[in-house]
Amino acid sequence: MQFHLAPPTLRQGLKRALRDTALYVLLPTLAALAGGSLLLTVTPVQAHGVKAGGLKIEHPYATPTPPAARVGGVYFRTIENTGKAPDRLLGARTALADSVEIHRSDMTDGVMRMRALDALDLPPGAKLQLRHGGEGVHLMLLGLRKPLVVGDKFTLTLRFEKAGERDVDVWVQQPRTTAPAHDHSTHGLVAPLPGAGSVAADTHGAHAAHRH
Repeated sequence: MQFHLAPPTLRQGLKRALRDTALYVLLPTLAALAGGSLLLTVTPVQAHGVKAGGLKIEHPYATPTPPAARVGGVYFRTIENTGKAPDRLLGARTALADSVEIHRSDMTDGVMRMRALDALDLPPGAKLQLRHGGEGVHLMLLGLRKPLVVGDKFTLTLRFEKAGERDVDVWVQQPRTTAPAHDHSTHGLVAPLPGAGSVAADTHGAHAAHRH
């Protein structure tokens, strides 16, 4: 009985087929042994931002709270109006809290005071930074139903005057900056702004110094 070797090109093709078949069979086992991390390594990372009409909402995040805290804050790297028409953020809601309010913090006579706003103006071309720490605008979570823990994620529904409602994912993370987080312990002691409750885009220039 005589054996004849297959041509080199055929042998290479057979080797590739056997290798691919073995990899295909072993992948589920390898993934299980790796606790699913094998699949995570090939999953593309999605940008942490969404669009609502002409609005671009980038990197919503919250800072961690103490276990017994009843209030928390939500911030945004930017909210940008890329459209030609003005819009306004009218409010928000989440299953994690009883209610959500738009708040602005101002330093007056060395004391940080917080005011509730009826809305946040978003004129065409505006690019606002709603960052943690110092003066500026943020969303206040009132009546937290559980503490905000680093690594957690929750859904927040934003309500705009023209763009309508839009869900965003909010990640709880420890800020890398040393800027102090807003102190919510005196919430309810400061009355809402009388009359006009909006804040114009050009009042947020101080937030540009913050880096998250």
